[in-house]
This record gives sequence, C-alpha cells and structure tokens, in this order.
Amino acid sequence: MPLVKEMDKKSLQKFYVRTKKQRPGHDLIDKILQSQYFNTNHIFHEPSKATPLPRKSGIINVTFSERAFPTPARESSHIEEQEWLAKQAEARRKTGFVIEDLRPEEQDPQWLKDKGDDFFKVGNYLAAINAYTYGIKISNKMTALYVNRSAAHYALGNYYRCIDDCSTVLELMEPKCERNRISRAKCHARRGAALCKLSAPQHGIPELETALKLDPNNESIKYDLRAARQYFNIKE
Repeated sequence: MPLVKEMDKKSLQKFYVRTKKQRPGHDLIDKILQSQYFNTNHIFHEPSKATPLPRKSGIINVTFSERAFPTPARESSHIEEQEWLAKQAEARRKTGFVIEDLRPEEQDPQWLKDKGDDFFKVGNYLAAINAYTYGIKISNKMTALYVNRSAAHYALGNYYRCIDDCSTVLELMEPKCERNRISRAKCHARRGAALCKLSAPQHGIPELETALKLDPNNESIKYDLRAARQYFNIKE
C-alpha cells in the first residue's frame, strides 16, 4: 500500500507550505522571476490623491529618443546604460541561446525543442531551459517541452521547478490513454525523484510506485524506487 495517495494540485500546494522554511530566499527568487516582488514592496508607495479636474484638450508634439531604460536622461547615464545592456546581452549569449538571435523560421516550437535537446545532450542545461521556455511561450500545450524542461531543471537541482513542470504535463495529458502512458510514467518518476531529493519520501515514493504501475518493465524506475526505499529505510 502506498504511504499517501498520488499527489494532486492541492496536496502539492500543502507540501510547498510545509517546506517553505527549508528554502530560505527561494520564494523571493521566485517572485522576482515572476515580476511580483516589486509589487510587494510598499516603501515608496504613496497614498492616492484626489483626482483634479481635467484640463482642456490640446495637442503637443513630442519626439522621444530611443531608450531601453524608463528613467529620464537627466537621472541616468547613457554610457552606463549601454554598458549594462551589453553585459546583459553577453550573459545571455554565454548560455549558448539568445532569443533575439533567432531567425523567423527558427521561431517554431518543434525546432526549439530539438535545439533544447541538443543543448541538453552536451550538458548545457541553462541553454536547454531557455530553448524549451521560449518554445512554451509559442505553444504552451506542447507537452514534450515541459517534459524535457523538467529533466533540465532536475539536472541543475531545480527540484521545485521540475515538480511544477511534471505537474503541468500530467494536467495536459488528458484523456489518459495508451499513447501517453509512457510519458505519464516518466513524469511521475521524475516528480517522485525530485520529491525524494527534497526529503519528502512520503510523497516521492508513491509517485515512483505510480510510475512503475504505468511502466512495469522500466528498469530505471525499479532501481530508483528500490534506492529510495533503501535510503529512507522504508519497507514495501
């Protein structure tokens, strides 16, 4: 009998809450990545003021110079801005994948998946994640992009993001059928392994058991399940 039922969205959320104290700073990073952090910082927020009466309409012609930063020129230095932009572009290029460098014919989700796979095979997991992520922006229902990105996240130790991608795939794979059985097994196995890495075998081992039921002859899943039980001293 499994220790707990297969994880659903609600139980996964509860798991995040319980493990929040074990990942200091991680929530802040997630919020920054999702552009939510600055909305939670109320230090510079001013109370709303009464709206003045509208002025009479008119037309004023203004010509703006091209700027990548929102600050006016008197408050910022153009030289420093350009240096900063150059450094950011170089940092993106070091991963081996830059969206701005793509030709129009390359902005195809299947091409991006294949490109991500090439990066993954040589161990450039950051570039692989970039390729898969851009593919998802173009086609957010293509399950292979999430499956492969979860593998790249797992390889980098990004276990929470790996779990998120696996959960998304399992939601997209409806209806459950023979054609997606192996992919579902792979997602359950990877999600289970990630949960075990996060010291949550009570959730991870049932995921591995579910994966083995879907793919009974998979030796890799058998090995992972056996290793997890042995490591956490859990009997069948």
